[in-house]
Amino acid sequence: VRHIPMRRALAPDGVIAIGKLVSLIRERNVRLLVTHHTSADLLGPLAAAAAGIPVISNRRDGGFTKKPIHRRLQREDDRLVAAMAAVSRAVKNAIVEQESYPADRIRVIYNGVDTTRFAPATPELRAQVRAELGLRPTDLVIGGLSNFHPVKGYDVLFGAAEMLLARRQLAGRQDVRFLLPGEGPQLAEFRDRAHAYPGAF
Repeated sequence: VRHIPMRRALAPDGVIAIGKLVSLIRERNVRLLVTHHTSADLLGPLAAAAAGIPVISNRRDGGFTKKPIHRRLQREDDRLVAAMAAVSRAVKNAIVEQESYPADRIRVIYNGVDTTRFAPATPELRAQVRAELGLRPTDLVIGGLSNFHPVKGYDVLFGAAEMLLARRQLAGRQDVRFLLPGEGPQLAEFRDRAHAYPGAF
C-alpha cells in the first residue's frame, strides 16, 4: 500500500498526485490501472495516459458524490478509459446517462456474498442465534445492512415493510421482524417510523 496524500483533486495537490502516481506506475512496472471513486476516476486516467498504460474504472454508485464540475471533467477523462465495471444495471445506466460513456464498454459485475459463510452450521446454533436476537423460531426475518442515508433507499424498504406488516396484521399474524443495523443522517426518522410497529423492527 502506498499512500499519496491529497486534499483536493482539482487543485495543485491533484497535479502533484498525478506525477507521483506516474512515477509509481513506472517504478512498479504496472501494466493496468484500476480506479475507484471520484478523485481516482478524475486523476487516474490522466496518470495512466502519461505512463502509457490502460485504465479501467470501477463504479459502485450512480454518481451522487460527483459535483457538476466533476461530471463535466469526467466526460473528458472517460475518453481515456478502456472499460468500466459497474456493480448494478442502475449504476451502468447512470454512467451512460450522465457521462455518455458507451454502454457496450461497461460490464456489470454484481457484488456477491457467500451466504454459507455466515449461516449457522447447525439447527441448534441457528436456534441459539435467533434466541439471542429475540426472534421466535417461526419469525420471518428480513434484514438490511447499510447506513441510513437517502441514497440507500430505506424509504422504499420502509414503505414495503409497512405494507407487509399491515397485511400480516389483517391476517392476525405478527411474525415478521426487520433487522436493520446502521447509523446515518436518517436514523432518527426511521426509528420514529419503526415505533409505530412495536416489536417488528
